[in-house]
Amino acid sequence: PGGGSYGATSQPIDPGSAGGTYPDRTTMGGNGGGAVRILASGTVTVNGTIDANGATTWSQYAAPGSGGAIWIDCATFGGNANGLCSVRGGYAYNANVAGGGGRLALHYTSLADPHAVRCWAAPGTNSWGAADPDHRWHYVPEMGALWLPDTALLSADTFSNRTFLDVALYLGNTNAWAADTLSIADASVRFPQSGFQLTV
Repeated sequence: PGGGSYGATSQPIDPGSAGGTYPDRTTMGGNGGGAVRILASGTVTVNGTIDANGATTWSQYAAPGSGGAIWIDCATFGGNANGLCSVRGGYAYNANVAGGGGRLALHYTSLADPHAVRCWAAPGTNSWGAADPDHRWHYVPEMGALWLPDTALLSADTFSNRTFLDVALYLGNTNAWAADTLSIADASVRFPQSGFQLTV
């Protein structure tokens, strides 16, 4: 199998795990993504890429790794649309089982302008199980998680401009979100908190 998805949602510190290897083969599975911890008393601005992605292997006898962890804790968070925090799982070569997504957590008190940083926690693609989820559901890699302290980063177009790509959204102590309109395109998202209310 590919590396799995696991770890704390609000304070992720675990790196990803490596993918499996077919018995009696020397090819190693892809490495899991690393763990990034940024603690700042002032502002964190992300205009580039912070990457803790799982690695892909180019062999049919080894599976890719899962995404790692990115935990940012600051007073003010911001960055432009070129900014990316990514904990994606590794791509599955030749119909292996892909790696699961990792964990992202953004702790902030306020937001800078702009604050259009993208957060991606997609599982790896080309998974063997995804081709037949009805019977091979246990091989389908999981999407990763994104923890936010509130709904300030959410907007009506959040899910149509690839800001959040394939994430399970945890919204701190908030268990509801209301939007006038909601458009989801080229992405998937879920709200896994029990009793969560989405009002559109």
